[in-house]
Amino acid sequence: MTDGDDPDTELDLKLPDMTVMPSAPRHTPLELADEEPALELARPVGRARIDGGTREIVPDAPDGPDPELGRDITRKRQSQPFHIPRSLVKLLLLSLLVAAGFAIAFLRPEWLDEAKTRLSEGVEAVRPLMPEALKLPQPDDMVTIAAADFARGCLGDDTACGEDERPPELMTMPELAIDKTEVTAAAYAKCVAAKKCTTPGKRDPLCAARRTDVADLPINCVDADQAAAYCASRGKRLPTAAEWEFAARGGKATLYAWGSDAPTCARANHDGCGGKPVAVGGHESPLGLSDLAGNVWEWTTDGKPVRREIRGGSYLDVARTLRTSNRGWADERTQIPELGFRCVR
Repeated sequence: MTDGDDPDTELDLKLPDMTVMPSAPRHTPLELADEEPALELARPVGRARIDGGTREIVPDAPDGPDPELGRDITRKRQSQPFHIPRSLVKLLLLSLLVAAGFAIAFLRPEWLDEAKTRLSEGVEAVRPLMPEALKLPQPDDMVTIAAADFARGCLGDDTACGEDERPPELMTMPELAIDKTEVTAAAYAKCVAAKKCTTPGKRDPLCAARRTDVADLPINCVDADQAAAYCASRGKRLPTAAEWEFAARGGKATLYAWGSDAPTCARANHDGCGGKPVAVGGHESPLGLSDLAGNVWEWTTDGKPVRREIRGGSYLDVARTLRTSNRGWADERTQIPELGFRCVR
Protein backbone atom coordinates (compact mmCIF):
# COMPACT_ATOMS: atom_id res chain seq x y z
CA MET A 1 0.00 0.00 0.00
CA THR A 2 1.15 3.57 -0.89
CA ASP A 3 0.44 6.81 0.81
CA GLY A 4 -2.10 7.71 -1.84
CA ASP A 5 -4.17 4.78 -1.50
CA ASP A 6 -7.51 4.74 0.22
CA PRO A 7 -7.27 2.72 3.41
CA ASP A 8 -10.69 1.26 2.75
CA THR A 9 -9.71 0.02 -0.64
CA GLU A 10 -9.83 -3.75 -0.90
CA LEU A 11 -6.86 -5.45 -2.36
CA ASP A 12 -7.50 -7.87 -5.13
CA LEU A 13 -5.06 -10.59 -4.22
CA LYS A 14 -4.42 -13.52 -6.38
CA LEU A 15 -4.60 -16.74 -4.31
CA PRO A 16 -4.21 -20.26 -5.53
CA ASP A 17 -7.38 -22.11 -6.26
CA MET A 18 -8.36 -24.09 -3.10
CA THR A 19 -11.23 -26.36 -2.41
CA VAL A 20 -12.63 -25.81 1.00
CA MET A 21 -13.61 -29.10 2.60
CA PRO A 22 -16.38 -29.07 5.11
CA SER A 23 -15.23 -29.90 8.58
CA ALA A 24 -15.72 -33.52 9.55
CA PRO A 25 -18.70 -33.96 11.77
CA ARG A 26 -17.94 -34.87 15.35
CA HIS A 27 -19.37 -38.19 16.36
CA THR A 28 -20.72 -39.02 19.71
CA PRO A 29 -19.64 -42.37 21.23
CA LEU A 30 -23.10 -43.77 20.50
CA GLU A 31 -22.93 -42.84 16.81
CA LEU A 32 -19.44 -44.28 16.53
CA ALA A 33 -20.61 -47.54 17.95
CA ASP A 34 -23.35 -47.72 15.30
CA GLU A 35 -20.98 -47.04 12.44
CA GLU A 36 -17.85 -48.79 13.61
CA PRO A 37 -18.78 -51.61 16.00
CA ALA A 38 -15.29 -53.12 15.76
CA LEU A 39 -13.83 -50.10 17.53
CA GLU A 40 -16.27 -50.34 20.39
CA LEU A 41 -15.55 -54.07 20.82
CA ALA A 42 -11.91 -53.19 21.35
CA ARG A 43 -12.85 -51.14 24.40
CA PRO A 44 -14.47 -53.34 27.03
CA VAL A 45 -16.28 -51.46 29.72
CA GLY A 46 -17.59 -52.43 33.15
CA ARG A 47 -16.08 -55.24 35.27
CA ALA A 48 -14.39 -58.46 34.20
CA ARG A 49 -13.62 -61.60 36.29
CA ILE A 50 -10.00 -62.68 35.93
CA ASP A 51 -8.42 -65.66 37.76
CA GLY A 52 -10.92 -65.55 40.53
CA GLY A 53 -10.47 -61.79 41.24
CA THR A 54 -12.29 -58.72 39.93
CA ARG A 55 -10.58 -55.83 38.17
CA GLU A 56 -12.15 -52.57 36.94
CA ILE A 57 -11.53 -51.37 33.41
CA VAL A 58 -12.07 -47.60 32.84
CA PRO A 59 -13.86 -46.71 29.54
CA ASP A 60 -12.24 -44.38 27.01
CA ALA A 61 -13.17 -40.71 27.12
CA PRO A 62 -15.26 -39.46 24.16
CA ASP A 63 -12.23 -37.71 22.70
CA GLY A 64 -9.87 -40.65 22.84
CA PRO A 65 -8.24 -43.12 25.20
CA ASP A 66 -7.87 -42.01 28.75
CA PRO A 67 -4.16 -41.49 29.43
CA GLU A 68 -4.73 -42.89 32.91
CA LEU A 69 -6.16 -46.18 31.58
CA GLY A 70 -2.85 -48.07 31.41
CA ARG A 71 -1.79 -46.97 34.87
CA ASP A 72 -5.23 -47.75 36.32
CA ILE A 73 -5.28 -51.31 34.92
CA THR A 74 -1.75 -51.94 36.22
CA ARG A 75 -2.80 -50.67 39.62
CA LYS A 76 -5.85 -52.94 39.69
CA ARG A 77 -3.83 -56.06 38.64
CA GLN A 78 -1.29 -55.43 41.35
CA SER A 79 -4.04 -55.14 43.93
CA GLN A 80 -5.48 -58.63 43.16
CA PRO A 81 -5.22 -61.21 46.01
CA PHE A 82 -2.55 -63.98 45.53
CA HIS A 83 -4.08 -67.19 44.02
CA ILE A 84 -2.76 -70.76 44.69
CA PRO A 85 -3.67 -73.45 42.09
CA ARG A 86 -5.86 -76.24 43.42
CA SER A 87 -3.43 -78.93 42.23
CA LEU A 88 -0.70 -77.42 44.41
CA VAL A 89 -3.06 -77.37 47.41
CA LYS A 90 -3.90 -81.06 46.93
CA LEU A 91 -0.22 -81.95 46.67
CA LEU A 92 0.57 -80.09 49.89
CA LEU A 93 -2.28 -81.81 51.76
CA LEU A 94 -1.18 -85.26 50.54
CA SER A 95 2.40 -84.58 51.65
CA LEU A 96 1.16 -83.54 55.10
CA LEU A 97 -0.89 -86.76 55.45
CA VAL A 98 2.07 -88.94 54.48
CA ALA A 99 4.35 -87.10 56.88
CA ALA A 100 1.78 -87.49 59.66
CA GLY A 101 1.56 -91.24 58.99
CA PHE A 102 5.31 -91.66 59.28
CA ALA A 103 5.37 -89.59 62.43
CA ILE A 104 2.68 -91.72 64.06
CA ALA A 105 4.44 -94.93 63.06
CA PHE A 106 7.73 -93.83 64.61
CA LEU A 107 6.28 -92.20 67.70
CA ARG A 108 3.80 -95.02 68.41
CA PRO A 109 5.33 -98.35 67.27
CA GLU A 110 2.59 -100.23 69.13
CA TRP A 111 0.07 -98.61 66.77
CA LEU A 112 2.03 -99.94 63.80
CA ASP A 113 2.11 -103.43 65.33
CA GLU A 114 -1.63 -103.29 65.86
CA ALA A 115 -2.16 -102.30 62.22
CA LYS A 116 -0.02 -105.23 61.07
CA THR A 117 -2.00 -107.58 63.28
CA ARG A 118 -5.29 -106.39 61.83
CA LEU A 119 -3.94 -106.75 58.32
CA SER A 120 -2.86 -110.33 59.07
CA GLU A 121 -6.27 -111.10 60.48
CA GLY A 122 -7.87 -109.73 57.33
CA VAL A 123 -5.66 -111.90 55.13
CA GLU A 124 -6.44 -114.90 57.30
CA ALA A 125 -10.17 -114.20 56.93
CA VAL A 126 -9.89 -114.20 53.15
CA ARG A 127 -7.54 -117.23 53.16
CA PRO A 128 -6.29 -116.82 49.57
CA LEU A 129 -4.77 -119.75 47.73
CA MET A 130 -1.78 -117.78 46.53
CA PRO A 131 0.90 -116.91 47.32
CA GLU A 132 1.98 -120.07 49.11
CA ALA A 133 3.58 -118.08 51.92
CA LEU A 134 0.11 -117.19 53.18
CA LYS A 135 -1.99 -119.61 55.22
CA LEU A 136 -3.36 -122.51 53.22
CA PRO A 137 -7.11 -123.10 53.07
CA GLN A 138 -8.59 -125.93 55.10
CA PRO A 139 -11.80 -127.24 53.53
CA ASP A 140 -13.95 -129.66 55.49
CA ASP A 141 -12.34 -132.63 53.76
CA MET A 142 -8.74 -131.58 54.57
CA VAL A 143 -6.49 -131.14 57.61
CA THR A 144 -3.83 -128.44 57.77
CA ILE A 145 -0.55 -129.35 59.45
CA ALA A 146 1.58 -126.48 60.74
CA ALA A 147 5.09 -125.98 59.40
CA ALA A 148 7.71 -127.81 61.46
CA ASP A 149 11.06 -129.57 61.47
CA PHE A 150 10.80 -133.34 61.48
CA ALA A 151 13.04 -136.37 61.16
CA ARG A 152 12.31 -138.31 58.00
CA GLY A 153 13.35 -141.93 57.84
CA CYS A 154 14.34 -144.56 60.39
CA LEU A 155 13.92 -143.76 64.08
CA GLY A 156 16.73 -144.62 66.44
CA ASP A 157 14.87 -147.43 68.25
CA ASP A 158 13.22 -148.91 65.16
CA THR A 159 14.81 -152.30 64.40
CA ALA A 160 12.64 -153.01 61.35
CA CYS A 161 14.05 -150.25 59.13
CA GLY A 162 15.08 -151.04 55.57
CA GLU A 163 18.20 -149.70 53.88
CA ASP A 164 16.19 -147.12 51.94
CA GLU A 165 15.04 -145.59 55.27
CA ARG A 166 18.59 -144.87 56.47
CA PRO A 167 20.13 -142.57 57.44
CA PRO A 168 17.36 -140.38 58.93
CA GLU A 169 17.13 -136.87 57.52
CA LEU A 170 16.14 -133.72 59.39
CA MET A 171 13.80 -131.66 57.19
CA THR A 172 12.00 -128.35 57.48
CA MET A 173 8.49 -128.73 56.07
CA PRO A 174 6.16 -125.85 55.18
CA GLU A 175 2.52 -125.85 56.17
CA LEU A 176 0.56 -128.56 54.39
CA ALA A 177 -3.12 -129.30 53.77
CA ILE A 178 -3.91 -132.97 53.15
CA ASP A 179 -7.11 -134.95 52.55
CA LYS A 180 -8.60 -136.42 55.71
CA THR A 181 -9.32 -139.68 53.94
CA GLU A 182 -8.28 -141.64 50.91
CA VAL A 183 -10.25 -140.56 47.82
CA THR A 184 -13.50 -142.54 47.69
CA ALA A 185 -14.99 -144.52 44.84
CA ALA A 186 -18.01 -142.19 44.79
CA ALA A 187 -15.85 -139.07 44.48
CA TYR A 188 -13.79 -140.60 41.69
CA ALA A 189 -16.96 -141.67 39.83
CA LYS A 190 -18.11 -138.02 39.76
CA CYS A 191 -14.81 -137.07 38.17
CA VAL A 192 -15.30 -139.75 35.51
CA ALA A 193 -18.86 -138.52 34.87
CA ALA A 194 -17.50 -134.99 34.42
CA LYS A 195 -15.02 -136.42 31.87
CA LYS A 196 -12.04 -135.15 33.89
CA CYS A 197 -10.93 -138.66 34.91
CA THR A 198 -10.63 -141.97 33.10
CA THR A 199 -12.34 -145.21 34.10
CA PRO A 200 -10.47 -147.17 36.82
CA GLY A 201 -9.50 -150.80 36.41
CA LYS A 202 -12.09 -153.54 37.02
CA ARG A 203 -10.18 -156.79 36.52
CA ASP A 204 -10.12 -157.81 40.16
CA PRO A 205 -13.34 -158.45 42.13
CA LEU A 206 -11.94 -156.19 44.89
CA CYS A 207 -11.62 -153.19 42.57
CA ALA A 208 -13.96 -150.54 43.93
CA ALA A 209 -15.42 -149.91 40.48
CA ARG A 210 -16.86 -153.44 40.57
CA ARG A 211 -18.36 -153.13 44.05
CA THR A 212 -21.67 -151.45 44.75
CA ASP A 213 -22.11 -152.25 48.43
CA VAL A 214 -20.19 -149.27 49.93
CA ALA A 215 -19.90 -145.87 48.23
CA ASP A 216 -17.23 -144.77 50.70
CA LEU A 217 -14.73 -147.45 49.76
CA PRO A 218 -11.32 -146.03 48.80
CA ILE A 219 -10.92 -145.84 45.04
CA ASN A 220 -8.35 -148.42 43.93
CA CYS A 221 -7.19 -150.05 40.73
CA VAL A 222 -6.02 -146.62 39.44
CA ASP A 223 -2.52 -145.90 38.19
CA ALA A 224 -0.34 -142.90 39.10
CA ASP A 225 -1.51 -140.76 36.16
CA GLN A 226 -5.17 -141.37 36.96
CA ALA A 227 -4.57 -140.40 40.58
CA ALA A 228 -2.75 -137.21 39.56
CA ALA A 229 -5.55 -136.28 37.12
CA TYR A 230 -8.18 -136.58 39.83
CA CYS A 231 -6.20 -134.38 42.25
CA ALA A 232 -5.73 -131.76 39.52
CA SER A 233 -9.47 -131.72 38.85
CA ARG A 234 -9.95 -130.64 42.49
CA GLY A 235 -7.23 -128.00 42.42
CA LYS A 236 -4.89 -130.30 44.37
CA ARG A 237 -1.98 -132.66 43.67
CA LEU A 238 -0.41 -135.90 44.81
CA PRO A 239 1.93 -135.57 47.83
CA THR A 240 5.65 -136.09 47.73
CA ALA A 241 6.94 -138.99 49.83
CA ALA A 242 8.31 -136.49 52.39
CA GLU A 243 4.96 -134.69 52.63
CA TRP A 244 3.12 -137.97 53.12
CA GLU A 245 5.48 -139.04 55.92
CA PHE A 246 5.32 -135.57 57.52
CA ALA A 247 1.50 -135.83 57.60
CA ALA A 248 1.54 -139.42 58.89
CA ARG A 249 3.80 -138.45 61.77
CA GLY A 250 1.98 -135.20 62.43
CA GLY A 251 5.30 -133.41 62.42
CA LYS A 252 6.55 -135.68 65.23
CA ALA A 253 8.83 -138.69 65.50
CA THR A 254 6.25 -141.47 65.73
CA LEU A 255 6.62 -145.10 64.73
CA TYR A 256 3.03 -145.38 63.44
CA ALA A 257 0.44 -142.80 62.46
CA TRP A 258 -1.29 -143.23 65.83
CA GLY A 259 1.86 -143.43 67.97
CA SER A 260 4.17 -146.21 69.15
CA ASP A 261 1.68 -148.91 70.14
CA ALA A 262 1.48 -152.07 68.04
CA PRO A 263 -1.13 -152.23 65.26
CA THR A 264 -4.59 -153.68 65.94
CA CYS A 265 -7.67 -153.93 63.74
CA ALA A 266 -9.08 -150.97 65.67
CA ARG A 267 -6.09 -148.84 64.63
CA ALA A 268 -5.68 -150.00 61.03
CA ASN A 269 -7.15 -152.32 58.40
CA HIS A 270 -4.18 -154.66 57.88
CA ASP A 271 -3.40 -158.36 57.53
CA GLY A 272 -5.87 -160.46 59.51
CA CYS A 273 -8.61 -157.78 59.69
CA GLY A 274 -10.94 -158.94 56.90
CA GLY A 275 -8.80 -159.24 53.80
CA LYS A 276 -10.42 -156.46 51.75
CA PRO A 277 -10.70 -152.65 51.58
CA VAL A 278 -13.20 -151.05 53.98
CA ALA A 279 -14.98 -147.69 54.03
CA VAL A 280 -12.70 -144.73 54.69
CA GLY A 281 -12.77 -142.82 57.99
CA GLY A 282 -12.76 -145.75 60.41
CA HIS A 283 -9.15 -145.51 61.62
CA GLU A 284 -8.22 -141.95 62.58
CA SER A 285 -4.86 -140.58 63.69
CA PRO A 286 -4.62 -137.97 66.48
CA LEU A 287 -4.75 -135.27 63.80
CA GLY A 288 -7.99 -136.61 62.34
CA LEU A 289 -6.41 -138.27 59.30
CA SER A 290 -7.79 -141.70 58.48
CA ASP A 291 -6.14 -144.87 57.15
CA LEU A 292 -2.59 -143.56 56.84
CA ALA A 293 -1.69 -147.13 57.74
CA GLY A 294 -3.46 -150.05 56.09
CA ASN A 295 -6.55 -150.20 53.88
CA VAL A 296 -4.77 -149.25 50.60
CA TRP A 297 -1.29 -148.09 49.67
CA GLU A 298 -1.14 -144.47 48.47
CA TRP A 299 0.64 -143.00 45.44
CA THR A 300 3.27 -140.25 45.82
CA THR A 301 5.14 -138.23 43.20
CA ASP A 302 8.59 -139.54 44.15
CA GLY A 303 10.48 -142.17 42.22
CA LYS A 304 12.38 -142.84 39.08
CA PRO A 305 11.00 -143.34 35.56
CA VAL A 306 8.25 -145.97 35.68
CA ARG A 307 9.04 -146.91 39.31
CA ARG A 308 7.01 -144.85 41.83
CA GLU A 309 7.18 -144.68 45.64
CA ILE A 310 4.02 -145.70 47.52
CA ARG A 311 3.23 -145.32 51.23
CA GLY A 312 1.07 -146.66 54.08
CA GLY A 313 0.63 -150.37 53.47
CA SER A 314 -2.64 -152.13 52.70
CA TYR A 315 -5.27 -154.54 54.03
CA LEU A 316 -2.89 -157.39 53.14
CA ASP A 317 0.22 -156.11 54.92
CA VAL A 318 1.75 -156.98 58.31
CA ALA A 319 2.67 -154.59 61.11
CA ARG A 320 6.22 -153.96 59.88
CA THR A 321 4.88 -152.55 56.61
CA LEU A 322 2.56 -150.07 58.40
CA ARG A 323 5.42 -148.03 59.90
CA THR A 324 5.40 -144.36 58.86
CA SER A 325 8.94 -144.52 57.45
CA ASN A 326 8.41 -147.69 55.43
CA ARG A 327 8.70 -147.28 51.66
CA GLY A 328 6.99 -149.35 48.99
CA TRP A 329 7.51 -149.26 45.24
CA ALA A 330 5.25 -149.92 42.27
CA ASP A 331 5.24 -149.51 38.52
CA GLU A 332 3.38 -146.24 37.86
CA ARG A 333 1.04 -148.10 35.48
CA THR A 334 -0.07 -150.54 38.20
CA GLN A 335 -3.83 -150.96 38.75
CA ILE A 336 -4.41 -153.29 41.74
CA PRO A 337 -6.99 -153.43 44.59
CA GLU A 338 -4.31 -152.69 47.23
CA LEU A 339 -3.36 -149.29 45.79
CA GLY A 340 -5.23 -145.96 46.01
CA PHE A 341 -4.33 -142.34 46.87
CA ARG A 342 -5.16 -139.05 48.63
CA CYS A 343 -4.38 -135.45 47.63
CA VAL A 344 -2.64 -132.44 49.15
CA ARG A 345 -2.67 -128.69 48.57
